Amino acid sequence: MLKIIDVDGKEFVFQAQLQVTDSLDGNNYIEAEFLPNHVNNYFLKDLSPFWKIMFEGNSYTIVICETKTIGNHQSKRIKAILSAYDRLSTLYMHRRFKKKAHTLDEFLTEVFYGTGLRYRIEGAFGSSVIFGLGGGDIKLNCF
Repeated sequence: MLKIIDVDGKEFVFQAQLQVTDSLDGNNYIEAEFLPNHVNNYFLKDLSPFWKIMFEGNSYTIVICETKTIGNHQSKRIKAILSAYDRLSTLYMHRRFKKKAHTLDEFLTEVFYGTGLRYRIEGAFGSSVIFGLGGGDIKLNCF
């Protein structure tokens, strides 16, 4: 079921055509236009950035919300990014990695520390020399 959640946690069902963009570089987002109708009118005037869209088990955060008014009717066009990416793009990695071998688990532990997000490693990975990352970089860039 498609649902949208406001900043207070109140959930609404909605009707909209979604355009989902998935790419290998992590540029995953949803675009949609919410037209006035009997379903969307319950929340349409309040729809704004930071609301969440639940789609196929993933949470997306609205980052752009444009309003269009024709006569007495208002529609909104949105762009939403994966909430995990939104969270990682707002936090900084303070520790700088020293030039030595680090395991993938050591690195990801540092990237995800304090985010409220979890990760799972599938498969075996050796250590790699990682240096220069961190020290004030945005966590999403390090990821």
